[in-house]
Amino acid sequence: MDLIDLKTRIKSRLDGLTTIQVYDAEVPSLDGVYPCVTYYFPGSVSTVRLRDDVTLELNFWNDSNDDSDILTAAAAVKAGLNYSYESQAEGFYHCYLEFQGEIPSGESDVCRIQQRYILKVR
Repeated sequence: MDLIDLKTRIKSRLDGLTTIQVYDAEVPSLDGVYPCVTYYFPGSVSTVRLRDDVTLELNFWNDSNDDSDILTAAAAVKAGLNYSYESQAEGFYHCYLEFQGEIPSGESDVCRIQQRYILKVR
């Protein structure tokens, strides 16, 4: 499974797991809709035998001091993505949560929750 296919599958999966806006980006644009979740692959890929271990980083953002929307979204994504797998004729991946926590956004009125997953891809 190549990265383009993997990104398409992750976007579709995230759209199905949460009702907040999903962006393929490291950070939301200034005119983006909040609350939202951004996803990207930071480039750390390691090859183990016949598979690639790919890092997927999700950031849940809200532009208010109330983080209940993104906490709910993060819990829904974690329940649907952690320990999940997807199998297709052209490849598959297994997904495991590596990290979850609140990350300072640098702005006093923006809340950010981060999840980092390892995808074992063939």
